[in-house]
Amino acid sequence: MRTKLSLLVACFSVVEFTKPVVAEITQADKHTQSTAKVSSTATSQTAAGTCWAAKAQSLEIAITKSKLCKNYPSLVKVLDNNKIWVASYADRRLSDKEIKVLALNIAKLICANADNVSEVKVRLYDPASDQYWRDTLLNADQIQNGLGTSPVQQQSFNSIEVLNNLGLTDSPTLESRVSIYKRILKLKHDGLAVQPYLLQLGEIEIAVRKKQDVDKQISELNAILPNTDSSLTRLVSVSPGQSDLTDSLEQTWKDACEREKSDLQAVEQAEQEQNSSRGQVAIAGDLDAQSRYDSDSQAQQSNMNKALAKWHEATQNRDLAYAEYMRAKNGT
Repeated sequence: MRTKLSLLVACFSVVEFTKPVVAEITQADKHTQSTAKVSSTATSQTAAGTCWAAKAQSLEIAITKSKLCKNYPSLVKVLDNNKIWVASYADRRLSDKEIKVLALNIAKLICANADNVSEVKVRLYDPASDQYWRDTLLNADQIQNGLGTSPVQQQSFNSIEVLNNLGLTDSPTLESRVSIYKRILKLKHDGLAVQPYLLQLGEIEIAVRKKQDVDKQISELNAILPNTDSSLTRLVSVSPGQSDLTDSLEQTWKDACEREKSDLQAVEQAEQEQNSSRGQVAIAGDLDAQSRYDSDSQAQQSNMNKALAKWHEATQNRDLAYAEYMRAKNGT
């Protein structure tokens, strides 16, 4: 649990949506505030930060007691514009609908323990890798009406968006790059060669990590990506009968489900290897053993991230195959 908490603090303190503010709650910033020489203005800000940090801590306790995130640790950041950000972990197998329900319940709990909340942003990391998460941004209306069965409540629930970062680096351009990545995966699913586009997206990712402006590169990549409707067009040309087309797409979907299931098992196996190795702590003072342990840990994390990337791609392919199958089945 301490490992999870330290990882969450590290993630929460560097991601884009948690840029340093007065209400910083990480241990590093608390230490800095306690040791730095500050002016009278900075002292006032520190006092405000202490107040907000106390509020954040009380919200963390409320989330922990609720068991909404099971036994995973949670971190909360309170901003001075009545916005609250939450970071925790969630089962990677949860659907986007289940993620929305979980985020709504967390947001409702936040609102029950804090006044005049205008917005709650919930980031849920994959337990095995801080490179994968899903973001849900909820406004006050969605929090109030998002759960329920009435038409208004259903409309509010459907308006909630879940952003899966798919392993891409966090930045203001994340949503645009996720959209591009999904288009590339769709092109690959439709049988097109996508290696040049993936390489170009990789160059953009490197530039993002270096804090460079990538707007022009994103526009250029968007401009050259082919617009393909779906593999439905491809299959129509070789399957003149509607029944044959539907059967073919159904089989494609079933095959995609099997691949997704197999890739998920690979992720779970990599996670088991990670968990079992964490108990093998190097002997204190044995630098060679510590070096080997660190090297093995890095290799295991790399394998985990590769497995997660493959599984995310398989999940996208499964969803595409299902959408195409349903389009053919319903004649739309």
